[in-house]
Amino acid sequence: MDRFGDITTWATEDLNQRLVAVVNSKSSSIRPYYILVITKDGYMGQPAGNAGRPTKTVDLSTKKVVHNTIMLLDKPPVVRMLGTSLFYVDNSIGLVKCIYVLPLDKPQIGEFEVGGESELIGKCSQGMPIVYD
Repeated sequence: MDRFGDITTWATEDLNQRLVAVVNSKSSSIRPYYILVITKDGYMGQPAGNAGRPTKTVDLSTKKVVHNTIMLLDKPPVVRMLGTSLFYVDNSIGLVKCIYVLPLDKPQIGEFEVGGESELIGKCSQGMPIVYD
């Protein structure tokens, strides 16, 4: 039986493995670069079954899930956006540095809005631009 936090731990490990794969695939790059991770929620999940991929066999087709997009950049973004993480990579000195990790603008666990974090995020994000998809 899963305990509270097991899904979060699994998702974090999955994202970490993807970032390690990106850094390893770019290991021959001599110029420094940035990795931007954009996290969005509200997507409908996959149905049960793995279709040849190493995925969990849980039906998520009726559930909202989080989706991560990984982008490689030559320069850091001009504006920091909520729901993004930025990493700096310099292979010439073997450096991977986390610049920032900003949470989604409305954290939720299941169908319940998280208590004090929403207010804290609201205060921290004052003055940030609103970006529409």
